[in-house]
Amino acid sequence: ANLTAGSLAAALAAHPAGTVDRVLAQLDRIAVYTTQVSVRGTARLLAVPGLGAVLRHRLTGSDRDLLRCAFRHTAELLLEAGAVELLPPAPAGLTTAAQTADFARHGRPESWDLISVHAMASCPMGPPALGGVCDAQGRPHGFTNLRLCDASVLPGATGVSPQETIMGFSHLMTARYLERPAGRQPEPA
Repeated sequence: ANLTAGSLAAALAAHPAGTVDRVLAQLDRIAVYTTQVSVRGTARLLAVPGLGAVLRHRLTGSDRDLLRCAFRHTAELLLEAGAVELLPPAPAGLTTAAQTADFARHGRPESWDLISVHAMASCPMGPPALGGVCDAQGRPHGFTNLRLCDASVLPGATGVSPQETIMGFSHLMTARYLERPAGRQPEPA
């Protein structure tokens, strides 16, 4: 994952100040890894005064198990590759496979510093009767000159990074829009 002193300090905010200082002093020997999972619990977008929009996930039991398993496998891989210490998404320092297995087994993922990226399917393509918000051109139903070309139009969470899908869809929708004959009215919704 991206690594800067600022992003690392932010990622370690829950750790003791001494740990953060020690790690930042060794920035040239540090790497940040993420484990990507697709959770099944519900998500809500909240407006929080002073913060803006906040996405909140309600984890299911299987989501917690998936996060623990993904963490354990990633940690084991990193230790096997020669990592000396792992700083998990909660205040702890892990140096052995037994410690990482114990952390994964007893950790509470809802207390971990988790992030959500590529929020998907908030405006999925499809017929309104089936919950669709956009048509196949990325136009929200009822609009003609508006196109959505991001992860919101996907029908659900992909479970992997949707970057190439989003870029391909955006390029296709842009090309179709630019190919319209000059002066032609937008297509009906």
